[in-house]
Amino acid sequence: MSKRNPTASEFALSEFDPAIERAFFGRVVLANGSFKTTNASRLDDLNRAMLPYIKSIPSCPVDVLDVAASSGISTQEWRDSLVAAGVDSRVTGTDLTTEALHLAGTLVDVLVDRKSNIIHLSLIGVVAHPRVLKAIRRSGLGAMLIFAARRICSARPFRLVSKGVRDVRLLEEDFEDEGVSPQEQFHVIRVANILNLAYFSEARLRAMVIAILRRLRPGGLLVVCRTHQDESNHATILRFQNSTLCILERLGSGSELESILLSVQAVARTT
Repeated sequence: MSKRNPTASEFALSEFDPAIERAFFGRVVLANGSFKTTNASRLDDLNRAMLPYIKSIPSCPVDVLDVAASSGISTQEWRDSLVAAGVDSRVTGTDLTTEALHLAGTLVDVLVDRKSNIIHLSLIGVVAHPRVLKAIRRSGLGAMLIFAARRICSARPFRLVSKGVRDVRLLEEDFEDEGVSPQEQFHVIRVANILNLAYFSEARLRAMVIAILRRLRPGGLLVVCRTHQDESNHATILRFQNSTLCILERLGSGSELESILLSVQAVARTT
């Protein structure tokens, strides 16, 4: 099988291969416009930077949350790094979409999320470019395409998770929803490559940060990172102590959203 732009059916039949996963997830476009892009080892330096602060947490096990975990491969690598360092941890990853409906036929192969958005599409074996997917959504053709596909295709559940994920929990959750209820709280929350102005307005980012802070235990760590086009990571590690965030360390130039992160503290305290 070609490692370039596999269809959903081809990916479902493949063995774990990082190159295949990069090609496949790079053309899965979620409803909020973000991608399921996945690259092995892309957060290794961030994992090393976080480690001393995580090891200083007295709780055992340490409960950690990876927000916007994408395919989960970076979450698994984080878990592996903690195990190698002797840190007893329970690792959870969440993402907007971890499950999809797979409609597969001779001519069309499509993945649909729980809100009936087409997130991956191939016609006659050719995988649609993300721009094409977004245009289909804007035009309203998606509903017609799904209706037609349901009539001519078989339907089955599809797990949008890396085949390399072994011992982490991956859940579907929308942290853009300001009303998310904090069912669990965590000692460490990492948010990589989702909180950025390329995806969301400042107002929406503030709402997401507030929802995330509700999940962070007092004294817990919040880590916000963005990987730039040159594959360098720029992150800020913060501690949530006495209802306030304080910066502990920066990786690279730090998070571009530090001003937003710090500005929502008063709001987060009163919600």
